[in-house]
Amino acid sequence: MNSTSYEPTKKNSMSWIDIKVWLNEQKNNILRSYIDNVYYIEKALIMRIKNSIKNLDSWLIIEPGKRINFLSTSIKPVSEEDPKTSLWRKNLKDCRIDDIEQYDNERIILIHLFCRNSRAKTIVVELLPRGVIAILDESKRILLASEYKEMKDRSIKLGMEYMFPPSRTLYPLDRDLIDKFIKNVSIGTIIKELGLPAEIVNSAAIECSITEKQLVDRVGIECLFSSINKWINTILNQPTPCIVYKDNNAIGFYPFIPPFYNTPNYNVVITSSFNEAIERYFLQYTEELLTKRTINEMVKEVEKLRKSIEDIDKKIVDFEKNLGDLKLRLQCYENHYTELEAIHKCVANIVKEIGWDYIRKCGNIVQFQPSTGSYTVSINGCSINLNVRYSLIHQYNELRKNISDIEKSIERALEEKVKLMQKINEMNNRILEEKQKVKVKLSLKKEWYEKYHWTITPTGFLVIGGRDASQNIQLIRRFLEPNDIVLHADIHGASTVIIKTGGRDVDEETLMEAATIAACYSKAWKSGLLAIDVFWVYGSQISLSPPTGEYLPKGSYMVYGKKNYIKNVSLKLALGIAIDENKNVKIVLGSENLVSRKSIAYMVIVPGDETPEKIVNTFLEYVKKNINIESPSIIKDEIIKEIPGKSKVIKLVTRDSSNGDTNAQSL
Repeated sequence: MNSTSYEPTKKNSMSWIDIKVWLNEQKNNILRSYIDNVYYIEKALIMRIKNSIKNLDSWLIIEPGKRINFLSTSIKPVSEEDPKTSLWRKNLKDCRIDDIEQYDNERIILIHLFCRNSRAKTIVVELLPRGVIAILDESKRILLASEYKEMKDRSIKLGMEYMFPPSRTLYPLDRDLIDKFIKNVSIGTIIKELGLPAEIVNSAAIECSITEKQLVDRVGIECLFSSINKWINTILNQPTPCIVYKDNNAIGFYPFIPPFYNTPNYNVVITSSFNEAIERYFLQYTEELLTKRTINEMVKEVEKLRKSIEDIDKKIVDFEKNLGDLKLRLQCYENHYTELEAIHKCVANIVKEIGWDYIRKCGNIVQFQPSTGSYTVSINGCSINLNVRYSLIHQYNELRKNISDIEKSIERALEEKVKLMQKINEMNNRILEEKQKVKVKLSLKKEWYEKYHWTITPTGFLVIGGRDASQNIQLIRRFLEPNDIVLHADIHGASTVIIKTGGRDVDEETLMEAATIAACYSKAWKSGLLAIDVFWVYGSQISLSPPTGEYLPKGSYMVYGKKNYIKNVSLKLALGIAIDENKNVKIVLGSENLVSRKSIAYMVIVPGDETPEKIVNTFLEYVKKNINIESPSIIKDEIIKEIPGKSKVIKLVTRDSSNGDTNAQSL
């Protein structure tokens, strides 16, 4: 790190600046909307917000001490009723949101409601550490709270008047505050005293060339205050929402790009809105929240099974220790059987004729027990317990039987362990399925790339292509990174296609999928060509700036360095319908190899003479004849959008997911 750099920590909650930006962005959507449904899960409040005039139907998720954001998906929380959810629902359902505001410059949001029977209520959302969510009546008394507790400066109790926590933020900054910091202070002290987000103060410190541990004098304070005010003003008026990743892990979300992340160690991803940044950042928390109630019992069962396996492992250790001892005895028997037999006969005779006190004449007998008839003989470093009442061969056979029994016990224990592990795997698979269901539902939202031509390759690469010249430039300006791959058909007038590599090596199949999209969404299709060359370069070879003294036409960009050509890419495009478990429709495009894996129905088209509308009608009629699927007009419109121009259908395929039957028709 350089002398003015700062080592950021993982961000866990929204700052008061974040709240201000989020409210600026979302307030108009929320006002005059209604709370249609309510769920309460693990101290989180999840409300379905509806407004028919604004075409709003979204879930608002609020986690005290953490975040507030809309989910851009239609996912519904678990349906199991519980007393807590019933209480929150009773208090909030059908209430109208008349206003939403931030309390001072604190991490507190007030949602003002107008509810049934002309009653006014307020939801208080505390996003500060150990914060709560509370519903207040018209007199500001607590009707319900996520947590009731006694603190040194206030109490959260049912029926008591709500008290705000002590103010922490000193903003706006003015010259009067400078005198408070006239003595040399550290950046950490300034952050604490002002109650400002660390990322804002640290950004200002970098601008003022102040190090993290440096004591700041008055000149430095004045510079800091000026820079902080400038940063906040920029953030509030021109936010640049983003998520910051380190080693592919999200470590922060911000309404601006902190300068200390401008290093190769971090990947800053710009989002279309601050709500999107918050939603994507907390996606894993959301998944855990929405699955926790359904998987809790399964998790408990897995823990019981793991405990049983631990018990079995302990038994196996004991068995194996015992088995090892017995095998050593067996080895001693077999190595010295003749000597042992002579000793045993001698001992038996002496005991019978003159008594136990004389048996040591028979060999190296280290101890004996007349009452049980047992004695221990040591021979060449090994000790064996024998009994004068039984023959040596009988004791030898009993030893072998004991070894066999223990081996069988170990085998049975291992078999039982395998069964328990299989049960754990089955249970874990069920847990994963439940999590996957939520993950899939959360993914039903329109992703940022869905307004472009797009596909996900079998190896997980995102391929996106512009629908027109404007989108081509937009893709390059907003989303292209140096390690990405850019493809373009070798013809004027074509989609600019980008493979988002994420720094990974791209396989040949992905390259060909992207080349297919680049070829098909070019003028080559409308020209009726059967194939065309496609070239590819790295993102680092692309520039939106022309050479000095030259002019770059609108919608154009420069390509520097070597172009890599893929020759004779076939203009053959597959378009398919994929249905998820919630019966939501997705249009899939790409090569037949890719689309056939994902679709319940698809068609393969080439350049031809039929209009996109006629092509889609032919396809949907075939689909209806072979499988039971609803085809609303939106499907038709979505498919038409993906047809490059006049075409010809050369293949129609449907697959019945219930029995696996496939119908195919070549044309």
